[in-house]
Amino acid sequence: MAAWIMLIALFGAVSTIWFWKRIVIEFSYDGEALRLRTLGAPEMQTRAIQEIVEVGDWRGRGGSQGYKIRFRDGQKAYLQFGVPNADRLAGQIRRDIRPSL
Repeated sequence: MAAWIMLIALFGAVSTIWFWKRIVIEFSYDGEALRLRTLGAPEMQTRAIQEIVEVGDWRGRGGSQGYKIRFRDGQKAYLQFGVPNADRLAGQIRRDIRPSL
């Protein structure tokens, strides 16, 4: 029984850290590269605009939470509405990745 409790606690800790590595707390964007820092990773990550597949709505139990940025390699980053300029970034990236018609 104690082993099950420890296993569940370990799973909870690992999944929390895994999720924190996807929550954006700081970013910069220059039209060519997105630089972001997450809760779980103190170093700045850089992703080229060509790596971004889509910027979608991030929905939770309480409704819309912010934006989900999906990359070609399957990774995701979550940008909460509370992060300064989140709306501007999402709109700009959406315009930049939209194919020219």
